[in-house]
Amino acid sequence: MRFETSIEYLIEKLSYFQFLNKKIIFLKFFIVGGFCGFLDLLLLYFFTDILHIWYFYSGIIAFMIISIVSFLLNKNITFQDKNKNHVSQYAKYAVIILVGMAINNSFLYIFTDIVGIWYIISRVFSSLIALAWNYTMSKKIIFLNKKYA
Repeated sequence: MRFETSIEYLIEKLSYFQFLNKKIIFLKFFIVGGFCGFLDLLLLYFFTDILHIWYFYSGIIAFMIISIVSFLLNKNITFQDKNKNHVSQYAKYAVIILVGMAINNSFLYIFTDIVGIWYIISRVFSSLIALAWNYTMSKKIIFLNKKYA
């Protein structure tokens, strides 16, 4: 009886650590995303206000640059992924991130042109909306590490 109680206790503790590990992974993803989001806003501002490119096109250019940075940071820091097939993995990531970009820029347009919010604030809101898609797809499709599932 004591052995079964010890096993149940151990399983309970392991479940807690798995739960905690999932929270840490999301926190890392959120921090990497925050860093990339800050860079995205800097690039968006630079392309729009310095180079005088329409904010919508600036958003696309900034997002494309940040997607590479985000992939590398999430692969190496967030998910600690050891997959050596970088090209294939990035190809999948690019498809998912393009959907994320469509979500992000659709809401950027809606918030800016329809609602009338300043484009920088719109980008913050639209990025938060795209975060859920990007995290879920990165975890479930791109960085398939069972210990983070």
